[in-house]
Amino acid sequence: MELPRSVAKDRWRIILPRRKGSELLVLPEGPRECLPNLEIPSNTRLAEQLNETIKRTWGLETISLFAPNVSFLPAPIPDIRYHVVELTRPNDPLPPGLQWVPFSSLSGTSFEDSRDFLVAQRVLQEFQQTTHGAQDQPFARPGWFRDLLLWTVDAITPWNLQVTGRFQQFNATPTFSLIRFETNGPAVWFKAVGPPNEREFLVTTTLAEIVPCRIPQLIARRPEWNGWLSLEAAGTPLGDVDEFGPWKRATLALAALQIESVDHIPRLLRAGSRDARSATLMGALDAFIDRMTEMMRLQTKSSPAPLTGPELLQLKRDMNIALVRFQELGLPDTLGHFDFNPTNVIVSKDDCVFLDWAEAYVGCPFFTFEYLSQFLRNASPKVTDEDRELVRAYGLAWQSLLSPSVVHEALLLSPLLAVFAYAVCSDTWTDAQRIQDPQVQAYLRTLTRRMNIEAKKAVPRCLPC
Repeated sequence: MELPRSVAKDRWRIILPRRKGSELLVLPEGPRECLPNLEIPSNTRLAEQLNETIKRTWGLETISLFAPNVSFLPAPIPDIRYHVVELTRPNDPLPPGLQWVPFSSLSGTSFEDSRDFLVAQRVLQEFQQTTHGAQDQPFARPGWFRDLLLWTVDAITPWNLQVTGRFQQFNATPTFSLIRFETNGPAVWFKAVGPPNEREFLVTTTLAEIVPCRIPQLIARRPEWNGWLSLEAAGTPLGDVDEFGPWKRATLALAALQIESVDHIPRLLRAGSRDARSATLMGALDAFIDRMTEMMRLQTKSSPAPLTGPELLQLKRDMNIALVRFQELGLPDTLGHFDFNPTNVIVSKDDCVFLDWAEAYVGCPFFTFEYLSQFLRNASPKVTDEDRELVRAYGLAWQSLLSPSVVHEALLLSPLLAVFAYAVCSDTWTDAQRIQDPQVQAYLRTLTRRMNIEAKKAVPRCLPC
């Protein structure tokens, strides 16, 4: 009999104010107070887990707001975590042991751990600021969920829908929000985005106008929050299906979406899609290889071996050959998706829609297909008949615009150039702060080594005999 594996958990101290921050929920421990605390599994959706655990443990329905920055503490400890939540029904009775205390009656000496007071004090000060008009962090403001709920009720009424009161919150930061509301019909999703993904709002609302059948139906917008409300797409995430048929439907739907987008490239760029056009990629090549040369020198591990200077120079030559040849193919620029994974594809018997357009780009359509097919290849170390069938289906769809030889060569070069486009257009390699992170450096080295492997396979095949 196999014993169940232990699940890693994190303990969170809960800051739960009421009445515009004038009261705080505490757990008395002898003569002093503690913040209520609980454990949730690590590496899960924090807001969803916190809300569910609070409801299960204390019988309180909450909306998560944010995890405060505690770097100001005189002695911060890494394993102490705080999160701010708010009751959706402030007058619900409390379970035994918990109580509301006027915050004005508390001080550092009131708490078993004085850091609890310092963090709560900072949070309530921020509450006062957001209450008086701060708009750059809409989901740190007390009462925002009630505003959202009333707006949602108004927005879905013309659709003959009514909320049931049940909801799930998946994201909780001052600028991001993702909530699913159950209704008497299909569920509706509210999503709002902040830095660095503000572009997703304009990209999504633009797609709702130019290719409405390719994304979940958008029914309302909240521009001041960079937010929108959509009907839940009917179907199943592609990653949850075992049959091959849905993968082929998704492939054909992707090609159709990209072909439909050809006439809308300027508009998609204005909306904030990343620029992955051939000229842009070519213009970044020298600087990218120079930066990767620096990253390889910083590698401290012996394995996998860093690429040498001569290897990187050869990679640059190979990349230049591939990019020039790609330009010569004359492929149209289309809408693409740098995060095109099976969880972002919803398939049904007759339809397929695509989600989460924060990583939208304009450039070669074949890159997006490469990202999708890579997930299928990862499931098997060998090329299968299913792999070949997907390639054939996608290639045939593009033969309505391109010759078979052009499609064939574009598919040969895509595994190399898709990796390069993904690396270059992420902007991580040009971010002076993020590039200092050893994990970011390691990831960029991994992508560059992958490019080197793909270049050795692809470039000889595109050279003239």
